[in-house]
Amino acid sequence: MITKYLPDLRAKYTPDVVIANNENISHGKGPRMNQIHWCEEQGIDIFTGGNHSLTSKDDIRDYMNAPNSRQLRPINAF
Repeated sequence: MITKYLPDLRAKYTPDVVIANNENISHGKGPRMNQIHWCEEQGIDIFTGGNHSLTSKDDIRDYMNAPNSRQLRPINAF
């Protein structure tokens, strides 16, 4: 969906920022860093999520805590 629609939507509406929810990008297991990097390459600027965001066994927690992180920490996941 991202590669199919996002380039045209960006061209048509010229948004300042694109925000996407990536909580279930890994079938309910939270985002993985390779998926975050791929989505950034496709033009997504900021990511939101929920409690599933921290169920990944990847280094997503470290990424959320990094000063340059684009992944917002959900209020229900500490």
